[in-house]
Amino acid sequence: MFLNHLLFIIITTIINFTKNEKLIFTEIHFRHGARAPTRINDNGEDALGIKWSTPGELTPVGKRMQYLLGLRNRQRYITGNKFISERFDPHELLVFSSNVNRTLQSVAAQIQGFYPYTYEKYDKLSVEQSKRAVPPVSFNDIENEIEKLNDSALPNNMAIIPIHYITFTNSSINCSEKARPIFGNNLNYTPSVLNFVDEFNKNYSSRLNNYLNLGKDNKFNFSFVVGLCDSVIADEAERKNTTDYFEKTNIDKDELKRSCVAALTINYRDVYHGDANNSMIRYFSSYLLREMSNYMKRRVDDDIQGDKSTKNVSDYSRPKMVFLSGHDTSLSAQEMFFIRFFNLKLEDYILPTYASQIAYEIVRDEVDENERNKLKYSDYTVNYYFNEKLILSEKLDKFLETIDNNTWDLQQVIEFCYGIKNELTEANVETSIIIIIFMSILILILSTILIFLIFKLRGKKKITIIDDKNDNDNNQRIINDDED
Repeated sequence: MFLNHLLFIIITTIINFTKNEKLIFTEIHFRHGARAPTRINDNGEDALGIKWSTPGELTPVGKRMQYLLGLRNRQRYITGNKFISERFDPHELLVFSSNVNRTLQSVAAQIQGFYPYTYEKYDKLSVEQSKRAVPPVSFNDIENEIEKLNDSALPNNMAIIPIHYITFTNSSINCSEKARPIFGNNLNYTPSVLNFVDEFNKNYSSRLNNYLNLGKDNKFNFSFVVGLCDSVIADEAERKNTTDYFEKTNIDKDELKRSCVAALTINYRDVYHGDANNSMIRYFSSYLLREMSNYMKRRVDDDIQGDKSTKNVSDYSRPKMVFLSGHDTSLSAQEMFFIRFFNLKLEDYILPTYASQIAYEIVRDEVDENERNKLKYSDYTVNYYFNEKLILSEKLDKFLETIDNNTWDLQQVIEFCYGIKNELTEANVETSIIIIIFMSILILILSTILIFLIFKLRGKKKITIIDDKNDNDNNQRIINDDED
């Protein structure tokens, strides 16, 4: 226990900020933890023949990944840097998620590490648990550890933190289908995809055809490869027993894993985000980055002018820290955004693995007063104590300007996603003409009635009568000719 404390102190010192830097704002976007494969057959089996209960849902291993991620972030931003309070303050931290079970469960699990019910309980993690976030089941006593983990992946009692649902991200499900190439049609493949599929078939198709009884000369398309690789990655994260599969196919497991990393990298880098207009990059990034820039501007202003938030009202527009629980598509799009619009090298793209995150940190150098935005990528699926990769360090004003110039507003997103710009315009014009005609007729009728009433009233003689009986009271009445 003492060694664990000491190790945490050492790591906290290493990962802490430089002496002259003041942290102003942090927004963290992270991918959900390990999940079941999204493609499961009628028998509940994935592409490797491994049984799963529910496709695409977060597993206990995935919950553990996120818990350890939250614990590590607590060390960085609460106990290490004391950037925000020990206990949850809704004016300091806002938590967002897409409307998908695995992302909602992921951020809920991470919060247990970030705000544990009894913080000292982290001491009870074993050495192996501290070293690895997968989940920790990568040592000799794996069966007992999995049995102990089961569905009780979180060691602490529940901390109730509000999780806000980002409605915009739900549109990505429909929009991505509209924009990306059809995998089953080779004519729509990009050269990088074609080359990869040819190489994959050359290496694996004959052995997989024998295993699947598909015939000797059957060739796999990219959709099959992506589905297979999704199963390979999920099975590996959950430490499923795939020995039988690899023995029967005579495929080297590590070799296939490397091919799968290459396939999924191509899938996001070249297929999703490979169009010349950067459409999908803008689509997946615009809303998130624009909202983030608004938070950044407010917090920088607060840091200079003084905190403007009033903590006794429901105004959460100026947090110091934001969590966003998302997907590999959102993280990969942001990476590509910085490659395309901040002139980073293409090889800087990193495949977003389970429970990986991008941290946006605004820091001010207290010597020269310059504000910078630092982007740090961390992969939590390998080591719990890790080295962060600094993706970008840019002056804040240049960073915000580039975001504003290369993202879409909501109307542009709608037009891209649903392709309804022309239809809406024509419909609006037609509707406007009908409304104008209707209003013109209505105005004409009302004007005629009004003119008629005015002439009628002016044509009537008005008589003034002075009541002698009430002369002392100086009372007067104006009576119309038609009054009884």
